[in-house]
Amino acid sequence: MTSQQVERPPGDTTPASHRRILPPSRKLSVFAAAVLGLEAVVFALPLGGNITPFVLVAIPAVAAVAVCAAGGGRPEVRALLGRLFVWRVRPRWYLAALGIPVAEKLVVDIAGTLLGLTTPDRLVGALSVSALLVPVVVVVPAMLEELGWRGFGVQAALDDGRSPAW
Repeated sequence: MTSQQVERPPGDTTPASHRRILPPSRKLSVFAAAVLGLEAVVFALPLGGNITPFVLVAIPAVAAVAVCAAGGGRPEVRALLGRLFVWRVRPRWYLAALGIPVAEKLVVDIAGTLLGLTTPDRLVGALSVSALLVPVVVVVPAMLEELGWRGFGVQAALDDGRSPAW
């Protein structure tokens, strides 16, 4: 029997993808240890200042998926990933969260144009592919980090009867 296999009682027909090798009471501590351990490894590697932050924000999501896979197989991983698409507030608040920064940018640009500090041509010229990718570079890492900490860590603490602050 390998370290990945779990002893099954006679007559157990649970598919391998649904078997647990990690008891629920250990999920939170294994998650925390995995996050801290992987972050220590990342800091020890010479990745460079441009790459390190992006790797660091992915670690909680990677640890959460790994712990879910070990603790409940595919169904638990699917449930974790499904939490990314749960709308916790009304759509108008998501619209406000995305729209307010855009409106702010437009107000500043219009004010700058009216005050003669810039021209519309310069503003349009400032729109580049890299400027349009900034929201993606901000949103994707934030979603990965939220998946790990709030999607798994807080929920595991609550399921365990602990405070979300651990």
